Amino acid sequence: MATAPPEALFWGLTWANLIAFAGVTASLVLGSINYFANRNTRRNALALDNFSHRARGPVEKLLQELDTIMDEADDIDRSTKALAEKIDATKALKTTFHKTRRKLARLLNDCDKSILILGTDWSRLDEGFMDNVTDALEQAARSDDPHLLHGHLLHAAQAIDRLRSRATEHLDAYAKLLMR
Repeated sequence: MATAPPEALFWGLTWANLIAFAGVTASLVLGSINYFANRNTRRNALALDNFSHRARGPVEKLLQELDTIMDEADDIDRSTKALAEKIDATKALKTTFHKTRRKLARLLNDCDKSILILGTDWSRLDEGFMDNVTDALEQAARSDDPHLLHGHLLHAAQAIDRLRSRATEHLDAYAKLLMR
């Protein structure tokens, strides 16, 4: 039986070891890449969940309350009730709006102060819009003409709609940022 020269055996074993080492190294590198990719995915998912729970959900709930206020303004405007009754309903709507406005302002300020939600521009989302709604409802509550009442209620609803659009865009942009 022929035996391989010791030098051939050495090189054969060396090549086998090198191939095995390269396979193990490649496996470790790929495993590390997967680990870090999964870690980033988990971190992003946790950040997105935190954002949804602490900011997006509560803001969207308040935006739905603003939807209701817009609907009520439309109902007052379309009502066949006397002007005095519409004015009383508008005053009640103004009170409801201010409650929602205060809750939204507090929530947006909390987002600005949170260390878990990035950015300090949350409280500026309502810049001007809420004031426009307040002014329009104030003027509507003092209207002595149905056409003026209609115009003021329409202006209030339009300002709420612009705020809703801006807030939704901001929420979507932040969520997109977290998914990177």
